[in-house]
Amino acid sequence: MSETGHALKVRGRRASIRRLFEAGFNVVQISKKVAASRWTVTRDLETIGLARFSDISDFELDELVAGEYLASHLALGSLALEARLLTLGYHIPRARLRKSRARLGVVHARPMRIKRLKWYEARGVDGKMDVDFSWL
Repeated sequence: MSETGHALKVRGRRASIRRLFEAGFNVVQISKKVAASRWTVTRDLETIGLARFSDISDFELDELVAGEYLASHLALGSLALEARLLTLGYHIPRARLRKSRARLGVVHARPMRIKRLKWYEARGVDGKMDVDFSWL
């Protein structure tokens, strides 16, 4: 393919990426629609000048997160918080949301994991008994 053909192809791909991004699609959905890798889409977004994430300060993010917790309840999970901020038009990385929740003191403990016992482990003295039915 000639240089001009390649440039036209790239320009067309970037135009469709811009259109899809402004329509509200995320990077993975855009990459499926334009048949390019997500890394190509991310690089094209940077070249176009569109930011994947909202650039707000930590103070503004803390105010948003605190407002959402006050508006709903303190048991709001991280995915629900992320979804609420997306509906407001803010796309924030999960790591920044986690740090903001830690600064506000609303981080919840991780759930306890269930310890799976192997088939030969027993919980007590009579936890596992071998029964011999040969006398029947």
